Amino acid sequence: MVNYTNRVMTALESAMGHEIAWPDRQERAVNSAHFAGLGFPGCIGLVDGTLVKLSQRPRDDGETYFDRKSNYSMNIHVICDQNKRVIYFFAGMPGSCHDLTCLRRSPLWGRLGSAQLFDNGQYLLGDSGYIVPVEAVYLYF
Repeated sequence: MVNYTNRVMTALESAMGHEIAWPDRQERAVNSAHFAGLGFPGCIGLVDGTLVKLSQRPRDDGETYFDRKSNYSMNIHVICDQNKRVIYFFAGMPGSCHDLTCLRRSPLWGRLGSAQLFDNGQYLLGDSGYIVPVEAVYLYF
């Protein structure tokens, strides 16, 4: 299982920049128009974290990988567009990390206010586990 997890992570990391890429201005406009039709004008993507179960306790800092579901896992942070295409991901945080902590430790966090990532009024939609920086909005279920 560990070998498969490592292989998947390596494949995802190698896809960053070409298959997995942040939308350009034109793609963001298309995303925003789609989400506007669903009642979320300006939204360009959906953000959430997920836990990837590990087969065993990691040797180093193993207790930090013990998650709320009583498994050893990694927290993977994913952003998708309206077509469920992954446009960003960040992996490797221990399973005990909250989704917001994972986002804050990702390279994306320092760039959230950047005009290269968002046009005026654009944002990401996430669940109540996320605070509201400039480009994130709560969605309460």
